[in-house]
Parts: sequence; C-alpha cells; structure tokens
Amino acid sequence: MATHSLVVAAAALCALGGLARQAGADPCASIRATPVEQLARQVSQAFEGVVVDDWSEVVQDRSRLRVLRHYTFRVVRSWSSNAPTLLLTHGWYTLPPGVIYPVFERGQRYLVFANFHDMPAHTFTASCYPLAAGDAVPALAARLGPPVATFPDVDGPAMPLRTRLARDILINVRATVTLILWGLGIGQR
Repeated sequence: MATHSLVVAAAALCALGGLARQAGADPCASIRATPVEQLARQVSQAFEGVVVDDWSEVVQDRSRLRVLRHYTFRVVRSWSSNAPTLLLTHGWYTLPPGVIYPVFERGQRYLVFANFHDMPAHTFTASCYPLAAGDAVPALAARLGPPVATFPDVDGPAMPLRTRLARDILINVRATVTLILWGLGIGQR
C-alpha cells in the first residue's frame, strides 16, 4: 500500500490557526509545519480505522448541487476521542487549488487526521493533513504516542450487503428526484 499525503479545507486551516490568504501562498503550509504529535492534539479527530462503508449523495446547497462522499470508519485506535465509529463527509467545500479530498477504499486501514465543522455539521479531512494507509500506518502511529482509546480490530464490512444495497437504492432515488426537480427549476431556491 502506498502512503498518502492528505487534506485540509479552508475552514480547517482557519481552525488550526489560520492562514493568510496571499496569492500563490501554500494553503497547507501551517499544517505541514506542525509536528504530527502536536497536530494530533489540535485536530478534532486523529484515529486509525478501517473503512466499513462508503456512499455518495447529491444535495442542494443554496443555488447549486453538491456531490457528497461519505466514509464510515470502524475505529481501532484513537488519539482524540472514545468513539468506536466515525463518519467522514467530503464535498461541502470548494477547496483551495492544489488541495483535495482523499478517497478511501472500503476494507482498507488508514490513520486519519480530520476536523469537525459545524456549518453544516460534519467531519472531514483534506490532502494537507498527514495520512497513512495499510503498511504505513504503524510508522505514523508510533510517532503519536499511546492512544486515548483502543477498540477490537476489525475485518471486512460491518454492514450486511442487503442493507447496503437498500440504502444505495434509496440514495439513488433521492438523487434522481433532486436532479429532476433541479432540471425543472422546482428544486432551486
């Protein structure tokens, strides 16, 4: 597995101490300059977990449509909370140039740094934050010290196939109705 370097949205940059909005400035500079041990204490979530579910949905945000990508993690170790599961949602923000939302694969293990934002309420990560996948997780975890919580290790998806299929069908029906209403001008505010 490759080690991935990940994410930060503009809101997270402000939450971590802000960043001067200068033309050509690196939007990740303040985060990359922070030692990971310190960063783990500053972000809302620093955790190791396995992706047990993922899905997308189309939502209306004021006068535009957004595609949100959701990832459910079963947490194995956490350096920030006692939550055994965590949901990341990507897509609410237009990120600065050069910053991306990472893509996670179901069934894979990651060590993730993430932030909470309250407008709308969600937890997310971006390419500015450290991220490790697969075999690279232990090396990054060793730099963080002992976790505040540990949970039983997991294998495979937690949600039965039938449940995932039913949920995916409902999400696709909702997205289709949203797009039809949008096209007719009914869904626009």
